[in-house]
Amino acid sequence: MPESKEWPGIVLTTLPSRINRSGILSSSCYRSTCPDDNVYNSYDHVEVLSYSRFFHLHSFLFPNLHHLDLQDPANDELWSHVFNLQKLRILTFYADKQYDHPENELQLLLNRMPNLHTLELCLDEDEIEYKPFFNLKHNSIRCLNFAHYTFNREECEILIHSQLGQKCEVLMLSIKHLDDILQLINQLRNLRSLKIRLLQDEDSLLISSENELNEWLTLHLPSICDFRIHNGIMNFSYTFYVWIR
Repeated sequence: MPESKEWPGIVLTTLPSRINRSGILSSSCYRSTCPDDNVYNSYDHVEVLSYSRFFHLHSFLFPNLHHLDLQDPANDELWSHVFNLQKLRILTFYADKQYDHPENELQLLLNRMPNLHTLELCLDEDEIEYKPFFNLKHNSIRCLNFAHYTFNREECEILIHSQLGQKCEVLMLSIKHLDDILQLINQLRNLRSLKIRLLQDEDSLLISSENELNEWLTLHLPSICDFRIHNGIMNFSYTFYVWIR
């Protein structure tokens, strides 16, 4: 039963439970009505765990996680409760100044998760940039999500020459220059689909309407591509999808 100052009340959870998502928050504390916590301590149906700073997980176990959302550095206590890392398919990692070298911490995590398919790397543009993550390596990751970070031209080039980039089949990121999408499509040999958010500087607009974006994509994308614009102008921002046949 987590209690938190940030929440307006109390959350009651029964075990066994079929809830497939759980959150462990910094100010959470737990109380149990079970005489023996070790009898009902396994969240077998929880597939998604959001982890932030906490001081104690008691005896709770999460043996079947598919998605681990790490908002704070992992510690030894976490691994004693999330022990079946081979089942993990998605890792969300928040990189900021709480790490001295977040790229090293992330590589250590990747080494422990051999069957990952998707890496969601959340970068704080005011604190950290993509470049240190260039040397990340993993054999099974095929989907990269950098949706909350805007890549410049140099960083797109770095991504293209990285091991993760060359293996990537599904890519989600934000860019400032439309030309960069052509470079990504032409040089990422395994790429099958992209979700792109175009963020333009107000003083150097190339695209000022959804129609202009449609015309540009029609004219410049290779013939093997299909696209769909998801939404229109909002602070000179557009989101669109590209599929490569």
